[in-house]
Amino acid sequence: TIGDSSYVAPGLERHLRDGRWVLVRERTLSGGRKLQLHADITLLKRRELDLRRSNTDLEQFAYVASHDLQEPLRMVTGYLQLLERRYRDKLDDSAREFIAIAVDGAKRMQQLILDLLTFSRISTRGRPYAPTDMEQALADVLSSLEIIIQEHAATISHQPLPTVRADPAQMRMLLQNLVVNAVRFHRPDERPQVN
Repeated sequence: TIGDSSYVAPGLERHLRDGRWVLVRERTLSGGRKLQLHADITLLKRRELDLRRSNTDLEQFAYVASHDLQEPLRMVTGYLQLLERRYRDKLDDSAREFIAIAVDGAKRMQQLILDLLTFSRISTRGRPYAPTDMEQALADVLSSLEIIIQEHAATISHQPLPTVRADPAQMRMLLQNLVVNAVRFHRPDERPQVN
């Protein structure tokens, strides 16, 4: 009987030719006899694989979303601050307070996005490579960086860019980081010219 077993080996998962998954466990009974137990775990294994895919997709989404939301949010904050500066004399105290509340909310949201980006970087891997139009990737990046480019009176130019096999999200991130760094870190007495 199984009740008098003295040792249970850890289970071994096997993928059968017919597509099923089984968990095989071996028990050593008294007297040295061995008993093999097979449990069909196909449904459990499918759910596990679905969950892994779902987690991977969720991590990738968190990474891309948190990265791509940074500059549009910065644009909103920038325009609110510009509105406050340009029309300061025409705004009453309530309007100035509303703008301050909106700017504060945008800054808190930016911190949440940065936290999400940090979290997603821990476990995110790149997506499979696909043909990536670098001209379009740069156009998307420059559109999202419109405010910072205007603030620094920067000039951005480029030679024709190819279509490459890459992770499109990572290519946009790469271009965004390059442009932002080039625009922000320049000689104080010169307007940034990025090529």
